[in-house]
Amino acid sequence: MQYAAAILAALGIGYDIVQYGSVSWVTLFVCLGYPPYYLLRRTLAVPPITGLLFDLTLLTPVVLIMLYLTGGFSVAAQNMKFWYLLPLLGAFSALAMSLTMIASSKLPVSLFGALSYIEPLLLFVLSITVLSQSLDEGGSLFMYGMITLALVVMIIDSAIGYLVRQRNDRLHGYREPQVGGFPPRRHFINQRIDGVLKAHRFRKIRRYQKKMDKIQQKLEQLDAK
Repeated sequence: MQYAAAILAALGIGYDIVQYGSVSWVTLFVCLGYPPYYLLRRTLAVPPITGLLFDLTLLTPVVLIMLYLTGGFSVAAQNMKFWYLLPLLGAFSALAMSLTMIASSKLPVSLFGALSYIEPLLLFVLSITVLSQSLDEGGSLFMYGMITLALVVMIIDSAIGYLVRQRNDRLHGYREPQVGGFPPRRHFINQRIDGVLKAHRFRKIRRYQKKMDKIQQKLEQLDAK
């Protein structure tokens, strides 16, 4: 199903690339930059708030230089609203990013993934209903439709995978926590070890029970003769 979702999304994006004849460098940067970014954060086990402060510290000089080169300070000087609107926008963005990082380490992986898939769909609905944006300004209806279908397929695939894992865990007596953070906490490690031991004992008991059933069947056959 993930291949089907990727094909649907590729069809929608490919249609808009052919129609408009170009690709937004911002979209390309986000698409190619965010996956390695999240992977690096999980590999290094950086705390959410610490990582966010480090990112903002690195980006602040770059942003100030870009504002100076593009004349952003002169625009802000002409309208005093920018002096408090821009810091508020930065504060809200930092809060949203920090909550996202905390959620990635607290929520189960399947739930966090499903919410991440739903977020672009909610932004699209909000831009049309509340902000009164036109489809012609940001892409075609075909592209948004294909991306929406891809998101629906990914959500269904995540739900099916979660149900299958839950069923297998109940079958083998193994309750492994789905934790997004890395490395896992100590009580999660202990719970994982206990789950592995329970699953091993469960499999040994099943093999022993099958052998006993075969012996019982042979005894019944001998008694019947």
